[in-house]
Amino acid sequence: MKSTYTRVNPDAFVVRMLPIGDQPHQLSQMAELGTVQPLAAHPELLILHLAKSAKGTAKAQWQKLRKAIGNAAVFPVFVDDAQSARFPVGTIQVRFKAPPTAAALDQLAEKHGLVVGGRNKYAPAQVAFTPADDAYLPDVIEGIEADADLEAVWPETLSAYQR
Repeated sequence: MKSTYTRVNPDAFVVRMLPIGDQPHQLSQMAELGTVQPLAAHPELLILHLAKSAKGTAKAQWQKLRKAIGNAAVFPVFVDDAQSARFPVGTIQVRFKAPPTAAALDQLAEKHGLVVGGRNKYAPAQVAFTPADDAYLPDVIEGIEADADLEAVWPETLSAYQR
């Protein structure tokens, strides 16, 4: 199983805002790195487009960004087959081949540094997980995909459609 969410934009990231008291410092640090814009209808999420002078892989840029702005959750923007941006919200959806037991969920979570979220009430074999804030989302997804008892793994994302 290979995810369609392996391509990332090395110059764009989603940042989950820190608590109110930390925001001014976080925003000033991000403004030094590039342009910041809110993600429509999600006030806790910002999109940071790095300055054109930024160089390196998406993971290297993510590491620099994490160091610059501190403990905020930072996710690279994924790019789908149509070259449209997919903005991760910080949750990974996992569909098992059969509805998993609580022990199987705990085992997967411990193995990959995840927190178990909720099951999809319409698809009991599908479960949401949240990775640690310091985890690089594409690496987490790739690690989970290696498990044999899974049907699919993907990040929960928002999309911006264009006419």
